[in-house]
Amino acid sequence: MTEKLKDFIARHVFHPLQGMTLGDWWALLRRHHFAIDLQRLPRALVQTVVSASNSVNARIERGRFGRRIEAAHVEAPLFILGHYRSGTTHLHNLLALDPQFAAPTFFQVLNPHTFLSTERWATPVVDRFVVRRRYQDEMALVPGCRARMSSPRVR
Repeated sequence: MTEKLKDFIARHVFHPLQGMTLGDWWALLRRHHFAIDLQRLPRALVQTVVSASNSVNARIERGRFGRRIEAAHVEAPLFILGHYRSGTTHLHNLLALDPQFAAPTFFQVLNPHTFLSTERWATPVVDRFVVRRRYQDEMALVPGCRARMSSPRVR
């Protein structure tokens, strides 16, 4: 796939909010009085279809992994806050190298309701459509990337 097509898809079709469920999408639309610019209508239609699919997959994932998720002990999280372009991503990557921390992949962050059941097969598909650099700062983007490949996961 050409970079030009990936750029078009990234800017006009897909959106980082595509991991939300239909209920979340509907609430967002209602909050903003369903105000969608005509040029953003294709993105909104894609979002509607994807969020409906996410709702179904989230329900399946909750049934499959719900007990283990609820039983998991999670230590207090470490939040990294900083000004734009101040090194917070670099600090995150460095901390993710330490085995005492768990760090989510880019895919997991964008798909919080469904990544346990979809990440394995969806990451290679999504990877074909992702631009390789963030627009704002040219930072590398890889959907399944994590600084430390052995972070704990629910299986």
